[in-house]
Amino acid sequence: MKLEKMFKVLFIALLLGVNYCFATSWSSNTIEVNNHQLHYYEAGSGKAVYLLTGYATTSNFWSKPFVNCLAKDYKVVLVDYYGINSNIKNDSNSSIRAMAADSFALSQALKSKHPVFIGWSMGGAVAQQIAFDDADAEIKQVVLISPLTVDNQPTMPSDVDSSEIIAPLRTYNDILNYVFYNNLYDYSPKQLSYYKNNLFKPKDKLFPGGKVSANQSIAMNAWANDPNTLENVKKSKVSFLFMVPLQDKILLPNMTTAYSKKFMHAKLVEFDGSGHNIAMQAPEQVCKQIKQFID
Repeated sequence: MKLEKMFKVLFIALLLGVNYCFATSWSSNTIEVNNHQLHYYEAGSGKAVYLLTGYATTSNFWSKPFVNCLAKDYKVVLVDYYGINSNIKNDSNSSIRAMAADSFALSQALKSKHPVFIGWSMGGAVAQQIAFDDADAEIKQVVLISPLTVDNQPTMPSDVDSSEIIAPLRTYNDILNYVFYNNLYDYSPKQLSYYKNNLFKPKDKLFPGGKVSANQSIAMNAWANDPNTLENVKKSKVSFLFMVPLQDKILLPNMTTAYSKKFMHAKLVEFDGSGHNIAMQAPEQVCKQIKQFID
């Protein structure tokens, strides 16, 4: 009997040990590039992939299951734009091109060869611009998740649309309910705990200050209305993967699909049953598609 108990203890210890071994270990770092201090998280090994987050979010807002899935096969870097998740505030006007230059410079400082940039929402515009500005053809592949495009401006649901989901925004959970409602298909406040706990760093700062968000809004509008952007689209020889959610409330899916056809080399994957933040709503499926594209 004692021997049987001993084997049970050893078996449980082995299971715990296996789980521990496969736990993803992330480091938090800062680096100076282009005279800007950038913050980033890093985990995994192998080919480098850089994740560029969307409008008015920090890298803490990424889906933990999604980034951990990627980190099993790649070196994953979660990028914060200048002045975000940093002791240094950036209240000056920025641009998509400046964010792109900083993000690319980060990849070069970390000595990443042919890095893959994965951009969600506004980050999709940043990823595109990185490819457009890459004169040395260092970038071969770019992944765009619900990306901002030149002819598809973000539209937030009205307060009337969301009135059934939230009361006035009095608490942090009210804010999360509002954000999740806008970004996830068929979201209910009953799901708050689930999605909140699946954030990369749910207890850390998820959203930058109002000044940063306002500057990002100006930057998105300027990029989308710059005639050079569309010219760059037509000339780019980089391979793009477009991941388009069919129930996107923020960016019209049909317009994103039409935009993808303007590129020389673009693969389109549509997701039925998902809102704007596909990586949060369908992390395993998005991870699988990215791996198939990269490999």
